[in-house]
Amino acid sequence: MNMKFVMLIMIVMVAAVLFAGHWFLYYSWDYFFQIENCAVSKTLIIILSILSVSFLVTLFLVHWRENFITSWAYMLSASWTGIVWYLTLATVLIWFIDWAAFFTTIDIHIAIIAFIMYGIALAYSGYGIWNARFPRVNRISIEVKNLPQAWYGRKVVLLTDIHLGAIHHIRFARRVVGMIQKLSPDMVLVGGDIYDGAGKELGLLAMPFKDLKPQLGMYGVIGNHETYINIGQALKAIKETGIQLLRNEQIDIEGVQIVGVDYHMPNEKRNILKALDLIDNNKPTIAIYHEPVVKSIDAMRAAGADVVLAGHTHQGQMWPFDFITRAIFKNYNCGLYVDGDFSQYTSSGVGTWGPPLRTGNKPEIVEIIFEQKT
Repeated sequence: MNMKFVMLIMIVMVAAVLFAGHWFLYYSWDYFFQIENCAVSKTLIIILSILSVSFLVTLFLVHWRENFITSWAYMLSASWTGIVWYLTLATVLIWFIDWAAFFTTIDIHIAIIAFIMYGIALAYSGYGIWNARFPRVNRISIEVKNLPQAWYGRKVVLLTDIHLGAIHHIRFARRVVGMIQKLSPDMVLVGGDIYDGAGKELGLLAMPFKDLKPQLGMYGVIGNHETYINIGQALKAIKETGIQLLRNEQIDIEGVQIVGVDYHMPNEKRNILKALDLIDNNKPTIAIYHEPVVKSIDAMRAAGADVVLAGHTHQGQMWPFDFITRAIFKNYNCGLYVDGDFSQYTSSGVGTWGPPLRTGNKPEIVEIIFEQKT
């Protein structure tokens, strides 16, 4: 199917969902708060109608011409899209309480309950916005069979889903780089989505990463968001940071093979066979692949990979979407999965996509200590 047609269908579906959600809020607020003033009602309709299209409009604007105004407009509308999700969940719960009270003949003041529930929703959304701005360091240990002695205790930082663009700017990149510098890693591995689908000053945004000078280098793969923007510009900008992209390529680092598995381009089917052919069963292998698709991870394991590192899922990013990512990616959804001699880690990522909110999970920089498996 033509990619442009698919994108058009997705835009129409998103627009329909956003419009329906805002209409649902208006209808509910009118009932909960008994809005009788005609002017107030009309004003609310106008405001919610504008907000219902704000995300898509500002998304197009920031792609067309990114500047201070369009970037801020996009960030505000994206934030509202996240907030309105929790307002909608609160509204559903309020309706449930109202219906329960009706059928049990319990007398309640629905307006007071609505104020309380919306206050909780707004507070939770505010927490999500704050939480998304401050990544944490998650320290884990991975044991590898036949690990060369030079790798005993090696410290590797895994960084995925930074999403630099119209929302996460150079200041965010500086904060992330500063945190990594304090860890003094031997190597940095980047699991894709350095850039977002919006934003144009790619080289400038990632400039802080030039300051990272790990002893064993920086290696990475592209993610799906690199394919949504000008891939040539993205590759050029990443190269300038000092990150060596492994596009179905491998490199030997002191007896350990690092294999980078490429993300497929739009209109192309996922195919990791080229990368599988690179895996040498005689060497410990660390594979990096952006999306932890179950079949792909299992194929890498069968081919002889000892460790597979991924990102992409954001652990759902906003509750309760983690239930969806868990259903899709199963054991590889997020965190460390160990089965025998095989280990797989999916990072929840550093940045955000769409609404700049994180609820039910934390943005992370992963510090991995490699040890010999006994």
